[in-house]
Amino acid sequence: MNINEYISSGILELYVTGDLSQAERLEVEALAAKHPEIRKELTAIEEAMEKYAMLHAVEPPVSTLNTILNKIEQTQQQEVKGKIVQMQPQPKSNILRLLAYAASILLFLSVATNIYYFNKYKTVSSELADIREDNTFMAGEMETLKANYQNLESEVNIVKNPEFIAITMKGLPISPTSTSVVYWDKANGDLYVNANNLPAPGPGKQYQLWALKDGKPIDAGVFDINGNIQQMKHISEADAFAVTLEPVGGSVAPTLELLYVYAGV
Repeated sequence: MNINEYISSGILELYVTGDLSQAERLEVEALAAKHPEIRKELTAIEEAMEKYAMLHAVEPPVSTLNTILNKIEQTQQQEVKGKIVQMQPQPKSNILRLLAYAASILLFLSVATNIYYFNKYKTVSSELADIREDNTFMAGEMETLKANYQNLESEVNIVKNPEFIAITMKGLPISPTSTSVVYWDKANGDLYVNANNLPAPGPGKQYQLWALKDGKPIDAGVFDINGNIQQMKHISEADAFAVTLEPVGGSVAPTLELLYVYAGV
């Protein structure tokens, strides 16, 4: 299990905000007990949410307290069964009781405000998880682009390398418009093929490159039509090169009636 990926997945934030099922919560708690890194991250998230709520807490205005006290006083002054009763000064204990009641109401309002900002924080946490997911996707895309660039750079180096000779094989009667290019280093036998203009092979078929020396075919390997320059088998000597269409995996001898392109060296 990759602890860092689990932490960055956003599931710990959902645990703290109470948005997980019972089974998921038990799983998080079990992993937190097993892995100090997860337990530490849970504590950090809880502290961050508490600081966020306290930071955005809004104290109700003084007028709210005055309104509450006035309502309480009006209630105390009402006449029992329609009879007017002269209000007497309230004992200190009653005043304290009223203040405690007002403080409770203010506390309720403060808690409600905190809940509002806490829910807002949950929304931000969810958006942050989405951003992390997007970043992961973008990282994958960057790796793909990097691999494509490296492949293109390698192909350019082959084409520009003066040690390689480029031999263009032209189409034969079976496919007159086809062309393919081989890049061959005679000194060390390195061989590459760029089959950029061959028809797509049928099911169970694959193209095979041949080197011809003194009229005898030498297997140079099979290749696919993918638009890339592909490395083939080492060939130390050759008078010509040709491509035939063979069963997948190649043949021990070329199928001459399926000879597509050919060129002498």
